[in-house]
Amino acid sequence: MAASAPAGKTPPDGSPKAQTPVASTQAPAAGTGETKPPATLNSVLDAMDRQARMFSSARTDLLWDQYEASVQVHDLQSGTMWIRKKGKNLEMTANLWQGEKPGSKGAAEKYLLLSGGRVQVFQPKVNQVLEYDTGKDRQAFESFLVLGFGGGGHALLDQFSVRYVGQETLKGVGTEPESHQGVSTEKLELIPKSSKVKGMFERIELWINPAGVSVQQKFYETANGNFRLVRYSNIGLNVKVKDDVFKLKTNSSTQTVDR
Repeated sequence: MAASAPAGKTPPDGSPKAQTPVASTQAPAAGTGETKPPATLNSVLDAMDRQARMFSSARTDLLWDQYEASVQVHDLQSGTMWIRKKGKNLEMTANLWQGEKPGSKGAAEKYLLLSGGRVQVFQPKVNQVLEYDTGKDRQAFESFLVLGFGGGGHALLDQFSVRYVGQETLKGVGTEPESHQGVSTEKLELIPKSSKVKGMFERIELWINPAGVSVQQKFYETANGNFRLVRYSNIGLNVKVKDDVFKLKTNSSTQTVDR
């Protein structure tokens, strides 16, 4: 979504180490012929469900690492993201700067907004908004854009095939104490059921903290070796968020392009 980072830029050591998947078995539920998630998966989804029931909003810093396999380049973007519940739906907005640390002055280089079934990307330098209509795949798109922030755990099973992988300790993510001390997470693997979403990401990995929040996510693009790693730090849950945060700062000259 962004231009490649300058050659020679060293990415942060935030990528998780390779891990042997934890095998699990699923037994049919009595009298139904359907399978239930294994207990380890079910407990993680339960934690996410509890968080979702309490969730009203969140604010978090983020680091976005887009890896382009063909040129072996990491494009780093950082910024701030806000999420809130609006009725039965979720809204998300993010301000992004190029590089590892967000800019402290001036306008962001890119603004993202998910609201009302539309994804909008505003680039102030060219004064242009790229707009995507999620259409019939709205639930799936909302699911992966706000994964682990108020969307619930068992609800993921409607949009993804979900597998429990195992435990992993991460540093530099989570709430303020967790960011410094390290946090024990439960790792999940998601395979999209929607063909439209699967055409973008063949699989997704989530790292869930004890509070049921996704503190790290990795999106694998289809067959080309590219991936997107997103790390969340300084997470604040159920914080007050002003309405104007969820409005793009466009003007009368801004061009909107449907994609």
